[in-house]
Amino acid sequence: MGRGGAEGRYATGMGKSGVAKGGKVARVASQNYEEIKAKCLASKTLWEDPSFPATGSSIYYSTPTSFEWKRPKELCSEPRMFVGGASRFDVKQGDLGNCWFLAAVASLCASKNDKLMTQVIPPDNSFVNDYCGALHFRLWQYGKWVDVVVD
Repeated sequence: MGRGGAEGRYATGMGKSGVAKGGKVARVASQNYEEIKAKCLASKTLWEDPSFPATGSSIYYSTPTSFEWKRPKELCSEPRMFVGGASRFDVKQGDLGNCWFLAAVASLCASKNDKLMTQVIPPDNSFVNDYCGALHFRLWQYGKWVDVVVD
């Protein structure tokens, strides 16, 4: 895992969290979305992942081009995860070289499987309601779902 291993928890239903009933979800040990969100909202700060700083070295061994890190509200006035649903045509390859990840995202969008989509992208992610600088996603790794928080 790299970021300190994982700690397991079991979901109890398909409620607000979007986890399938009885589905095991591991969490990166140093990342607990609910705790991060509560702390940031209480302190009125935006979360920054201490293990993935907003520097070029977090993405590249040596930065081939200069770039600026931005929050969603710095890109547009009303950011949304999806507008009018998700489509494989929404996925665009940039300079990052992460086509393996983008292919998986495009496949997920093309599947039109809403249950799987909410498993991977929990519905409690929002840029509007209680935005704290953090979002979380569930990735399937080594036979279990892993909850990963990003800023």
